Amino acid sequence: MGSPSLYVERRGAGRPLVFVHGNGVDHRIDMPLGSVVDAVGEWERWHLDLPGFGASPLPDSIVSTQTMAEALLSWLRDTFGDSRFALVGSSYGGLLARYVVSQIPQQIDGLALLYPLAVADRKARTLPLRRVARYDPAVEATASPSDWAEYAEVAVVESARGWNAYQEFVLAPPGTSGIPPIVARLESSYDLAVPPERAERPFVRPSLILCGRDDHIVGYQDQWDLMPHYPAATYAALTDAGHALWFDQPELVSAHFADWLMRLRASFVG
Repeated sequence: MGSPSLYVERRGAGRPLVFVHGNGVDHRIDMPLGSVVDAVGEWERWHLDLPGFGASPLPDSIVSTQTMAEALLSWLRDTFGDSRFALVGSSYGGLLARYVVSQIPQQIDGLALLYPLAVADRKARTLPLRRVARYDPAVEATASPSDWAEYAEVAVVESARGWNAYQEFVLAPPGTSGIPPIVARLESSYDLAVPPERAERPFVRPSLILCGRDDHIVGYQDQWDLMPHYPAATYAALTDAGHALWFDQPELVSAHFADWLMRLRASFVG
């Protein structure tokens, strides 16, 4: 399978930092972290659309998570060659990022997993009960019922700030369809052929596993089981935060992400 054609937005200058988004969204989902990256410096952000998402075309060859992961790996190899880069994977993108690390660990400077998918089988996940820590009827009154329902499904802390960001970075742009066809393809084969953590050696570069304690979609407990394979990882499960992690707790997410970036910088000096 050849390397796919991917839409990418590149921001800043320095070492490559590649963001891999989740299922049902596109590259915009991780854009709010751009200010954190730019403040720390040293990085060129690569915000890509996975095949079939956003502005990236969908090849006929991608019919499963395994083929999606292989396509991403092929693109990274063609793009960066033997050069090193860091990876950020959010939600479903966290599963794909773990696959990449398992295949080319020598090229990965560091790994950040934001509310990552740890167990592909929904029935096998350990999930908390759905909970909302704060409702905001005043903001809800300004939104269309359908758009608000999408936001409210994942928001634990409803707020004007979170809602405005959700509109900008998650909701489908006006004039575009909501759910891309690739989503249905992936549903038929949502897991990798082999768990990424079966690699013989652990990944020892600076890592981050950041979850929400109220994440009723991927949970936070199954992610803890990843820790033995990432001995240089910080794990945090934020209170009053769900699958819309940054939209619920932007300051805490930004602080943990900045700490990971600083640990990466320190590892380069050492």
